[in-house]
Amino acid sequence: MDFKNNANLATEYLYDKNGNLIKDYNKSITEISYNVLNLPQTLKISSATNTYTYVADGGILKTAHTIFT
Repeated sequence: MDFKNNANLATEYLYDKNGNLIKDYNKSITEISYNVLNLPQTLKISSATNTYTYVADGGILKTAHTIFT
């Protein structure tokens, strides 16, 4: 796999105060939000949203995909 620079911006990655990636313009990730355990809760790209639900120990319980048309 080769890296593809899909965004020619000065700042292509944004992070929150905990060091979690919240935007990646190269992969068209417009938003990543995290729960209290610093696990991804929602991941939004230009055409879809993934929502993750976890059990108490951090294991993934459910993933929901919403596609926008």
